[in-house]
Amino acid sequence: ADAASGGQALSGMLSLSSIAVEAEVGGEATLFLLSGVFTPPGDDASGAGTGTVLLPSRTETLANVMGNPTALQLSPDGSFLYVSAYRSRGVVAFRRDGVTGRLVYDPAASFRGYRGFEALLMTGNRLYAASGVSAAVVAFVRNAATGVLTVAQVVQNGDVTPGVPYVDGLSGANSISLGGDGVSMYIAGAIDKSVVVLSRDAGTGALVYVDRVMEGERMYEQFQTSSNDNAWFVDSSHMTPAAYDAVWSDNVFPMRLGGNARDRAWLFTAQDVAQFSIGSALFVVVAASDVDPLSEGVAAIYAWDRILARFKTVQILTAEIGASCVEHFAWTDPYGSVDHYLAVGNGYKNLTAIGSSALLGVQLYRW
Repeated sequence: ADAASGGQALSGMLSLSSIAVEAEVGGEATLFLLSGVFTPPGDDASGAGTGTVLLPSRTETLANVMGNPTALQLSPDGSFLYVSAYRSRGVVAFRRDGVTGRLVYDPAASFRGYRGFEALLMTGNRLYAASGVSAAVVAFVRNAATGVLTVAQVVQNGDVTPGVPYVDGLSGANSISLGGDGVSMYIAGAIDKSVVVLSRDAGTGALVYVDRVMEGERMYEQFQTSSNDNAWFVDSSHMTPAAYDAVWSDNVFPMRLGGNARDRAWLFTAQDVAQFSIGSALFVVVAASDVDPLSEGVAAIYAWDRILARFKTVQILTAEIGASCVEHFAWTDPYGSVDHYLAVGNGYKNLTAIGSSALLGVQLYRW
């Protein structure tokens, strides 16, 4: 606003990132603006700030302590305002006059140590700060009288704690929220494309990593964890391959690939599996054989039937009686033709005792 309209122009407010308004007190309301660009003063080389007072309609320049401020949190009693600063490695503390709303920078209560704080959450005497650059959530204990912040805990990507999942998903952390129960804490990780769940002790404020959900991941908790094998325990010797496939490939997951036929003992001895695609067709190959040298196994090939929306048996390589490992690879010849190969490795079998003429070692098949 210009002078003619009774207002004052605000300068120094480049790249505003946050705004807050205090309720009107005595006919005057206080407006807090966060500017992401500050020009260091020429007479303050210490980097400690000038310690001047921020009055309504005035700006204060703080050297190297409030570069790109990102979030605001008032203490429960309203006596301190905390500002996270993305580029200045910390949280800036201001003493606040409860009547006028005026702010005074308090370097003793401020914290320096982590870059990239983008979000703050205050609850009780705890302040939680999320850093996307450090891939961490820092928990501070706040002294109610002095406002001083002391690091109580850091939860960071890569942390390994016995009995707790490997910490992941905090890269790019830029938002933090606490559930209504005061226990569940949620952090958004922009770079990891995730939402991280932490459990908070309502008494001590301590955090425990619980889990994270990432873009594109499978929700394993939605899967069944057991299957009814007895329902599939059948004799397949009198059934056609298609009829037997219909027994086990019924889209009930988890499923035993190949079923649970009592006359196919190798179904219970899988040692290796390979998956590959040829064009739009999906194939799964299972190397199945017992370590018993007198037993016989196979290499079984299955394909996904897009029309029936289920797996079907393509081929069972019965000559691979010791099948223990399998690998698919492709080769493109100089003319652009692609050949697909399947290599099946066999473990030791007593061919004489079995009465088999099968060849052991590694057998190579071409599609």
